[in-house]
Amino acid sequence: MTLGDNCEAHAIGIGTVPLLSNVSGQTFEIILLNVLLILEFQISLISVNRLASAGLSTSFLANSNVCYVRKDKNTILVANHRNGLYHARVTPNDQKEAAHATVNVNLLHRRMGHISVGRIEQMVKCRQLRGIDTLSGTPTFCEACTLGKMKKAPFELQDRPRTTQPLEMVHTDVGGPISLQSCEGYKFWLVIVDDFSRFPWVYFMKHKSEALQIYNQWKSDVKTLLRTEIGQEDFSESYTKFVRSDGGLEFTNKAFRNQLRTDGTLLETSAPYTPEQNGLAE
Repeated sequence: MTLGDNCEAHAIGIGTVPLLSNVSGQTFEIILLNVLLILEFQISLISVNRLASAGLSTSFLANSNVCYVRKDKNTILVANHRNGLYHARVTPNDQKEAAHATVNVNLLHRRMGHISVGRIEQMVKCRQLRGIDTLSGTPTFCEACTLGKMKKAPFELQDRPRTTQPLEMVHTDVGGPISLQSCEGYKFWLVIVDDFSRFPWVYFMKHKSEALQIYNQWKSDVKTLLRTEIGQEDFSESYTKFVRSDGGLEFTNKAFRNQLRTDGTLLETSAPYTPEQNGLAE
């Protein structure tokens, strides 16, 4: 509600209030509709304009401190002038009071587990929320709902290898630690998978820091078993051009990067929290 000095007063409730008026020994029941509950107001005000909209006429007589509210020429309410205001001779009919609280729709949306605004409006309309029969405010952007409904685009499966020959690209990942270590004290393992042939190598480690040592051991094993040079300066057709891993420090540390640089091999790391990009090793 905007007042005469352009300040605003916010209503926390809206409802129906019945009043009892006694005029010349006769009692009238007056029903006030859409009454606003405003905590800042110390007195209760009745709008003459709202009375006129309800079909009631109000008379202010000259040189008189009394005003009359009439309905069909019958006086149903009398008010006396005091301290600049007309004070109505009425008493609230407490037994039939039917005021209800109004709640901001955004506040109710959060408190009820971010259900849809349409569902909230339906519940209020069907009076399923005790003490609430109206909503205030307009729905605003809810960041929690937007984040909760976001869907991650699926990764397309590769029907064929992205490489044209063995050992052109390898995928690697470190697993562990396991709760019970092996008899030899191993708690971690390193997996290396060839992208072209999908052939895997599995090496066990006691510490993650052994990743570089295991990688060099794997290169030696490949040279022995396959008679293929890995990472030579002559850039033979069969050398490993790419090593793909996650962003773990066992692969991104300075020593490992220097070794790959010496071999002429490029390190590709997957995006954070995206293990799908390194799915073969995972």
